[in-house]
Amino acid sequence: PKAVEYALTGGVDMLTGELVGLPNCGGLETFDDFYYEFRRQLLWLTKCAMRSTELQDRHYPKLHSAPILSATYDSCVESGRDLYSGFGARYNNSSLNAIGLATAVDSLAAIRKLVYEDNEMPLDELTKILKSDWKDNELLRLRIRNKFPKYGVGDKKTDSLARGILDILGGAVDGTPNVKGGVWRLGTFSIDWRWDYGAHTAASADGRRSGETI
Repeated sequence: PKAVEYALTGGVDMLTGELVGLPNCGGLETFDDFYYEFRRQLLWLTKCAMRSTELQDRHYPKLHSAPILSATYDSCVESGRDLYSGFGARYNNSSLNAIGLATAVDSLAAIRKLVYEDNEMPLDELTKILKSDWKDNELLRLRIRNKFPKYGVGDKKTDSLARGILDILGGAVDGTPNVKGGVWRLGTFSIDWRWDYGAHTAASADGRRSGETI
């Protein structure tokens, strides 16, 4: 969802006003243009997330050890290396989770229909509405939330957006070497993070209000 937001704002976070994503020059005349910009922001955020994790992982040998747990791993016993401080596991992989996939897909589908297919409003007007958290636009919000295409209900055109996002992320993440001697793997499970991350995400084009769960 943040990649969609930064495609709308040129990298500026709607809640903080800080430049977090990549700046752009606007001019997103077609949905293909917008989707390309979304992809650019998504890959940037992916790179930032992987870099942040690797900065932490580099310090594991100095900060963490688990001698009792390590003793239950054949690979650690055989190599004499700790599970954490020595990366003694057989598989020392790292994971990156794509959280809020449905929110992102539904937002892209709404933008495609509202702005580019139905020509109901320009992109900058929708951006202003989202920044205001749908102020004075409750009927529009409810129409988008209840009547617009959604991911996961058999709409192939919308579901293809989800497939495309996972193809992008999988290509950037899966199999990339990490600093622990393993590789990166992509996940899509959000456990309970969707509440915390939703609290720090502005209103989205799928009809979600600012601060609501993603």
